[in-house]
Formats: sequence, C-alpha cells, structure tokens
Amino acid sequence: MASVIWDDDLSPDRFRDLTRTYFDARSVAYNSPFHQRLADDLLRHYPPPKTAGDVLDVAAGTGAVALSVAATLAARVASGGADPGAGPVGRVVAYDLSPGMLAVAAASAREAGLDHLLTTMQGTAEGLPGLPDAAFDALYCCSSLAYFVNVPAAVASWARVLRPGGFAAYQSFSADSFVSGVAMAAAARRVLGDAAGRRVFSLPLESTADPSTCVALLTAAGFERVAVVEEDLTRRVEVATLAAAYGEGLSANSFCTRLNELDPSTRAAVQAAYVAEVEARRGADGCVEDVQRSFNVVGYKPMQ
Repeated sequence: MASVIWDDDLSPDRFRDLTRTYFDARSVAYNSPFHQRLADDLLRHYPPPKTAGDVLDVAAGTGAVALSVAATLAARVASGGADPGAGPVGRVVAYDLSPGMLAVAAASAREAGLDHLLTTMQGTAEGLPGLPDAAFDALYCCSSLAYFVNVPAAVASWARVLRPGGFAAYQSFSADSFVSGVAMAAAARRVLGDAAGRRVFSLPLESTADPSTCVALLTAAGFERVAVVEEDLTRRVEVATLAAAYGEGLSANSFCTRLNELDPSTRAAVQAAYVAEVEARRGADGCVEDVQRSFNVVGYKPMQ
C-alpha cells in the first residue's frame, strides 16, 4: 500500500537511510505553523486519555504531538486533575527514525520543563523495535505514513504495542493532495512513459487515498470503532511559487531520489513538463488550487 516501487536501485533500506538523512538535515528548521496545525487538529479530535496513561508518538519528528500531550499531562497535575502522590500521571515516548528530529524534540521538552514526562527513542516504523507489547494506552502518528516503506506492517505494530481498549489516531492526506507532487508525477509520466514515470516519481499517498481506504487500513490490523474526520486545508498558490519549487535542483526529499539521479537532459525535460503541468492549472487569479484533504483517523484495540 505505497506507490514507491522497490528494487535494487532503491531498496527499502536505502529509502530509510535517505529519509533519515533528509529529516536530520531539516530538523533545526522543521517546526512550522502548518505542521503544528496538523498536530493540533489530530489532538482536538482525539485527545489523550483523561485518566493517567502512557502515550506513544510514532514518527514524532520534532515532537509537535508528543510535546502537546506532555503539556496536557503536566497541566492536569498543576490543576489538581491528577494526584501526583497517587502514582505516575503517564509518560510520552517520541519515537522516530531521525536522531536529528528527536534531538530537537528532547531540547524542546527540556526548555518547557517537560523532560520528566517525555522521552525519545530512535527506531523504524515497521515493527517498532525496542517497544514492548501492550505498553501504551494511546498512539499518535501525524503526517508521516507517506514515508513508511510498509504501511500495513507499521499499523500492525501499533496494535502490538497498544493495551486492550487503547486507541491509535493518525493524520494523513488524500491521494489528490499537494499539487506540486501531483504535477511532478504527471510530468514524469509524460516524459518517460507511464510505467517508467511511475517508477521514477509517485507521491506515496495510496494507503490513505480516501476515507474508506483510511478505515480499511486500521480495520485490517484488527482495530474497531474506526472513524474519520476530514479537514479541508486546500489553498490557492501562485503559479510562480510552484514553478520555483522545482528550484535550481530537485528537492533532497527521499521521494525524489530517482528524479535526482536522471541524466541532466532528461531531468530538464521533466522540469519543463512540470512547469507546463502547473501552468495548465492556472486560474484567472494567477494561482493554482492546492488540494489538501487531511484525514484524522482513529481506531480502538479490542478489549479481548
């Protein structure tokens, strides 16, 4: 359930390495209002358990979700909503592939005085190595599934680490989201042909293509009472901004690995086709509609 095509040229292990490097490089400047909005929406729809509980943030990045949950736990103690003398108020584990991102999360926790509640751990999404069975009451995963090499395997790991009755909540985007990726995929297919173009670049959002696919993803892993809340974050973006996004070179994003490795003339042809795809979507206002359909999904691990 991912549109990245694996082979000897781009294996899952190489993709993980490239993804780790990409996010390590972005870590210091990664925080943005956009990413915080996604985290806030997910927690608004599915807040952490009201009773003391242990929470896991998978692919936590710089900790937008994990820090907010830790702040909620701390606020409950401060307001008298939890009795610190009665036992632990819960803990938050921020789990991510990128040590650079986790370092930023840990520094933010220390700065906010939350490091007694929040710990970090590095590992891969598939299997969640190092985490025991039935250890958490709630699990979050925000804006990260597209970077997993095996989404169903990752979601199966969520069920493993949750306690019975616990919930998993994730945020992802529809298959038609992000016009720059949609236009890039179309450009690659136009220049290279359908099969080769898909191999060179596809935005891997198939596992959350629409609400029914989102539900099926959790249901297949044994979750029940699965629900989806959609947020429409669509915006208008100037054509010039999108054309410049190709920049002087292709993005260091691991999605673009095969694009970056094309010969210069082919890469230039794809760039020209990308600009043409963007121009074809131009409205009277000089802007393009940038579809961003955000899905906030929750499912519960059965009690039995």
